[in-house]
Amino acid sequence: MLFENKNLVEKKFNSFYRYNDLEIGVIGYTDKKIIVNDIDHLHDFVRDIDGDYLILAKQGSDLALITHPLLTKPCYYRLNDLEISLMPVHGQEKNWTPCLPNTHYVFQKDKLKSLSNCFTWDRKELHHSYDKIFEEFEKVMHHVPKHNTTLSSGKDTGVICAYLNDKNIKSVYHTINQNDEDQQVLKQRIGLIKAGNDQSRLVMITNQIIDDDIKKRIREYNSICWPPLEIDVQSMVDFDLIFSGVHDNYLLLGTGGDQLYRFKSVVTHPISLFIHEMNIISEWHNITHLNPLMSTRLYQSFLNVKEHYKKTHCWQEKYMTELDYPYGADK
Repeated sequence: MLFENKNLVEKKFNSFYRYNDLEIGVIGYTDKKIIVNDIDHLHDFVRDIDGDYLILAKQGSDLALITHPLLTKPCYYRLNDLEISLMPVHGQEKNWTPCLPNTHYVFQKDKLKSLSNCFTWDRKELHHSYDKIFEEFEKVMHHVPKHNTTLSSGKDTGVICAYLNDKNIKSVYHTINQNDEDQQVLKQRIGLIKAGNDQSRLVMITNQIIDDDIKKRIREYNSICWPPLEIDVQSMVDFDLIFSGVHDNYLLLGTGGDQLYRFKSVVTHPISLFIHEMNIISEWHNITHLNPLMSTRLYQSFLNVKEHYKKTHCWQEKYMTELDYPYGADK
């Protein structure tokens, strides 16, 4: 629970700010420290930041809830003795309302007073290259906490790991050894980790056994996820083990790449089964999943690239090529 009994639950947030009677809690991270002294100024401030966040702020009887433009962190609210949570309380799902992406909610005295969009997407096609995307991606990676990341043979975790390898950044790489990976590419990427920064390390697991305990834990959430989680139990049990091995507050994922950066993508809120899965497992382990590819400025830069260029070029492939990082066929 993020808000209950008319108060923010401070321990549930990754960052927490106080300015006189104003309290602000952040799930995830922002690329700038939030500095406002009035809850009414929060909307304009947030429009100029990037990151992977869910923001709640309380001042007096007023409460503001701001969701990420691409809804990297789904959450829910319940009126009448207002409560806000990352997940509905089991058995009471019908009483909870899912929050929309890119939305600033204002509650006053436990009632929903207003809601408005935070960010407006600019769809002008201006650029005939991915230079701006590369610039924005490296800005995102500079600010995001990156002590733990997932590793696969695909493009989306590939660009994250390519950046870490190029900058020689200490990190723990978590990977699942499974048959649908390009084994040659994965082997080459693992070789770079072992040959590079001697403070980085690799944690490799194999597909886990699906037992009755995990099935029971997953079944509790089927009423709020569609398609139901039970169609992807193997991913849930594998990532449950990965999150259990993270000795930090954050884990980087490649979420969003398939939804956002394929030709003719018009997605502006890639709500997916995987996001719900990661939200649930984050709750189980008190580890926050972060999704650098769902950066607002990064996706905005992609929208501004000319359509005919996007049709024949993949920015992740070009980025990895520039850094001489191994990649293979689209996964």
